[in-house]
Amino acid sequence: MYNFIYGTKSNILKKPKNFLIFVKRLLPKYANSLPDSAAITLFDTVFKLGKKKSSIIETGVGASTLSLFLASYIFNKKLYSFDYNPDKISLIKTVINESICAPLNIKISDYWTPVPSNSVDKYTGINCLSEFKENFNFGFFDSAHSLNFLLKEVSAFYKIANKNFIIGIDDGEKVNNKEFHFDYVNMIRTKINLKKIKNPKINECNYFYKEVENFLINHSHKVSKMKTFFEKNLEKDLYFNFFGNDIAYEAYKDKKDIDDFKYENLFKKFSKKDKEIYKNRVCFFKVNK
Repeated sequence: MYNFIYGTKSNILKKPKNFLIFVKRLLPKYANSLPDSAAITLFDTVFKLGKKKSSIIETGVGASTLSLFLASYIFNKKLYSFDYNPDKISLIKTVINESICAPLNIKISDYWTPVPSNSVDKYTGINCLSEFKENFNFGFFDSAHSLNFLLKEVSAFYKIANKNFIIGIDDGEKVNNKEFHFDYVNMIRTKINLKKIKNPKINECNYFYKEVENFLINHSHKVSKMKTFFEKNLEKDLYFNFFGNDIAYEAYKDKKDIDDFKYENLFKKFSKKDKEIYKNRVCFFKVNK
């Protein structure tokens, strides 16, 4: 189903990021919530780690897994992906096998281990990977979309990571989702014909990227926020031509009468301040313990 021909192995390795985006666009929408520029940023981040053997952790499989898998093959890494949705893991495994492993003639298990578990579980979560005695120097977190859960993941990774490592997050622009993912809760309530709830005070928090940065600063010798391909190329990302209508709708619906909504480029509906905040949706920190 996903074995579309891109080119030979040499063609792929000459322009791996072009190949990555080609494969990424084969994904159904529910598994492809990451902008193209963010997928390229993930690939570039693994490149910056060098070709010395090391291990990577991600939470939440999807388009990010394609990027991290391809980079793991090229740059000599081992990827562990946590997700408790077996159907999503199965989909991504099929796409990787048919679209990436087949033309490259490689074995998926040599570079990727999916973990069908809660990422912060005491016995099968991130912390248990310390038993492998491997060199963990990059973690990317995109799972439950609440601040408390995100900080638990970051904390678990921090404990097993090298002295020098990189942490990346998606949804860095989220705010006031401390205890639970407020928008998701209201989406479910709407689907079952219940009234939306108001976001309670216990759910108040700062932007996720600021909260994660503060956590790292408070626990580390040195922390620096990295410049990314994502923030430089966000406004011209072709991804938003595919899915921008949904995102623009979400940004617009609480500000005006939704009956007036018409699709335009996502960023035309954002204020200058909102644009700057959204650039932190996908962000990365270089950390020295």
